Amino acid sequence: MIDGKLLANPFYDRINHYYDAPVEMKAGEKKEIVLEGWTWVGVAFRLMWKSPGKDDFEVVPESALYPCPKDEAPTPVAAPKIESKTGFAGDRSYVLIIPSDGTYVHYTLDGSEPTRLHGVLYTTPITIVKSATLKTRSFLPNGGQSQVVEQECTVKETPLKEGVRIFRTGNSFTANAQVYLQQVEAAGGFTQFSKDTIGAGTTTKYLWENKVSGVPKDNTPYDHQVIPGDARKLVKDNAPFDAYITQPFYTTTNALTMAEEVEYTGKFFDLVLAGNPKADLWIYAQWMPWSLPVDMAKNSNPKTTTSKEWREAMEKYIASCEQLRELLQAKYPGNKVRILPCASELLALQKEIEDGKIPGMTSYPMEISSDNLHLGHKGCYLVSLVHFACLYKKSPVGLVVEDTTLTIAQQTRMQEIAWETVRNYRWAGLSQE
Repeated sequence: MIDGKLLANPFYDRINHYYDAPVEMKAGEKKEIVLEGWTWVGVAFRLMWKSPGKDDFEVVPESALYPCPKDEAPTPVAAPKIESKTGFAGDRSYVLIIPSDGTYVHYTLDGSEPTRLHGVLYTTPITIVKSATLKTRSFLPNGGQSQVVEQECTVKETPLKEGVRIFRTGNSFTANAQVYLQQVEAAGGFTQFSKDTIGAGTTTKYLWENKVSGVPKDNTPYDHQVIPGDARKLVKDNAPFDAYITQPFYTTTNALTMAEEVEYTGKFFDLVLAGNPKADLWIYAQWMPWSLPVDMAKNSNPKTTTSKEWREAMEKYIASCEQLRELLQAKYPGNKVRILPCASELLALQKEIEDGKIPGMTSYPMEISSDNLHLGHKGCYLVSLVHFACLYKKSPVGLVVEDTTLTIAQQTRMQEIAWETVRNYRWAGLSQE
């Protein structure tokens, strides 16, 4: 080795601790380097040396990653607790994991051991849909971990019943309603069968005249790709359908008049009736955007800046849907024409959030919406509950699903709001019509 000076500079670890105090050594010399701070993988060293007669150090090309030695006295970490809740419809149960103070938790359901690098970060209750071994472990952010806690989660295997066969037309708001509907139906004991004619920002008139069929793109709730294809063939090839769901649209540029909405909804419903003369017709009363609501008749409302203005716009839209229902019922007196009251449900939820009655939720638009127009995961879950309650005439209370970002308490209250809305709304199919 060249007789010169060597600098060992531990400069990086996996939690972005940087060290800039070089340790000077002679060639062949060994020194112990004590690092302050914690690392869970190892430390990389930048090595620099200077040969005799040279003024500057040169960086050695090879760097080294030295694994961190095991902690001789690890920080004690209490293991998380597991609580199971069972007895829901569809043979589902869910699991609550209660971390110890100051820790976060990873869990697995495939029998593998959770580590800092492996497993799912626990944020909301875990829905158990099939038997699995749950393993979980607590971690301190700056080092230390608990023992693994595990529990066998056994689910009785019960075949799902065939659900309602649905044909839909609409746009991204229709897609919002489908994000969790299949999971909610499965939680209620049913399979889903549906076919859709959907295009972003489109009306029933556009979908009919352009012979468009749309399907979700990459399983996202809002992005749809337009696929050439005639709805006539789509409906015929998959008949019979039990229900047709139409979505009235309201934008200033694409809105239909009431007469147009009746005409083009009727064209699609006639296709469904050809395969099942007793099919039901549902009007999907969705919601108004928070900042600029307009109605179906192309009359813009003032820009919404307050809760009161938004609620007034929602009520006006609901009245338009009820007017559309009346006209369609007159056109199809032998079939049931009903309304999926998602707008009424959202009104009820907004009022409860405003009154501080939903635990952990303080702002309707921030908590429920993903942008000015679309619902986020929480809102999508809510409207799927109304669909389930209307289509199956069953309470959605207890139908817990995964990935909603909602707590069990929040899901439970949304289930109750959905059921209360459907039971009390005249045109939802449960109360006296």
